[in-house]
Amino acid sequence: MKKGWSCELQGDIDVCSEICGDGRVVGDEKCDDETLRGCSEDCITPRNGWICLGGDEDTKTTCELECRDPSCVFVEVVDVF
Repeated sequence: MKKGWSCELQGDIDVCSEICGDGRVVGDEKCDDETLRGCSEDCITPRNGWICLGGDEDTKTTCELECRDPSCVFVEVVDVF
């Protein structure tokens, strides 16, 4: 099985999908920073206020807070379950 994919046998066919949150960018994923702090939960877009660059099946995406103004302040909201 290729890195970054999860496959299940359905009948005679392997059905595969990307593993979002594993740190590998494959298939339709555009970013995957492993922690999903900077990348959306579907690994398609960066979260608001973040820039995500790079990533492939061997290298995770690097996501950083976007701030072009030195006076900007970010507050991170963390969900606790």
